[in-house]
Amino acid sequence: MVVREEESEDQLIKNSVAAKAGGCFPGSSRVILADGGTKPLRELRAGDKVLAADRQGNLVLSDFLMFMDRDRKTVREFHVLETEAPRRRLTLTPAHLVFVMNNNRTDGSAVRPVFTSTVKPGQQLLVVRSERPDLLIPARVTRVHL
Repeated sequence: MVVREEESEDQLIKNSVAAKAGGCFPGSSRVILADGGTKPLRELRAGDKVLAADRQGNLVLSDFLMFMDRDRKTVREFHVLETEAPRRRLTLTPAHLVFVMNNNRTDGSAVRPVFTSTVKPGQQLLVVRSERPDLLIPARVTRVHL
């Protein structure tokens, strides 16, 4: 395991436990479909084509296969990351990984994965551009809340 200096041992333990507990997104989160439309995550069916990222970070269409951690009974804590220009709201479990940028560089060296629970206002997330859902652009985080 690679430990970054800014992550305390307590934070790593908390996120390790959360990761084992499952969960990623609430069922109300919307996914982008092959036709450019969206639907709530809870309505996905096997075979639906959704926007995803490949190993190089390129946006591609992928077949939805199944829910691995679907649990309608457990109440989970979610972190909400809000951005400006474009305005986005991303809701995730604390141990989910997101990619942040600490400056405006768009090359791979400026992007790093962090736990959602460690994202701070001022960092930038890569978000889908409204008029080009096949393109990611940086958006500054303005608010983080539970």
